[in-house]
Amino acid sequence: MGLGKTIQSIAFLREVHGAGVRGPFLVIAPLSTITNWEREFGTWTGLNTIVYHGSLASRQMIQQYEMYCKDSKGRLIPGAYKFDALITTFEMILSECPELREVEWRCVVIDEAHRLKNRHCKLLDSLKHMDLEHKVLLTGTPLQNTVEELFSLLHFLEP
Repeated sequence: MGLGKTIQSIAFLREVHGAGVRGPFLVIAPLSTITNWEREFGTWTGLNTIVYHGSLASRQMIQQYEMYCKDSKGRLIPGAYKFDALITTFEMILSECPELREVEWRCVVIDEAHRLKNRHCKLLDSLKHMDLEHKVLLTGTPLQNTVEELFSLLHFLEP
C-alpha cells in the first residue's frame, strides 16, 4: 500500500481520537510495512503507539510494560490501556493471541485488506472472534469483479 493511504488512515485515527474516541485502535498490516506505520504515527500524531510483534518473550515485555494500566498495587485495571494505537501483523492475528482478543477495539484499520476477499480464509475467521467496533479496509488491489469477493469484504464490515 502506498504511503499516502497510510498517512490518510493515521490522520483519520488522529481526528477520531481528537473528537473524543479514545481507542484503543488496532492496525493490522504486513510485516514489511510495520516500521512505516510506526514511523508515520510518530510523525503525524501524538498518539501513544506500540508495535506488537516478535518472540513470545518480547511480546510478554510489551504486555508487562507498555500495554496495560495498573493500580497502585500492580493489578491490571480492566479496560485501561497505556497505548492509543497498536500495530501488529497478520501473523499475530492468525496465531490467535488471547491478549489481542480480550481488547474491545474501537477501530481497526486493515492494510492489504484484499486478503479477506476469500470468505473461507483463516484470517477472516480469526478476526470474527475479535471485538471490533469500527472497521476500515485498505487495499490497492482491485477485486476480481466477482460478487463473492465483494460480498466477503462487505459481510466482514457489516455481518
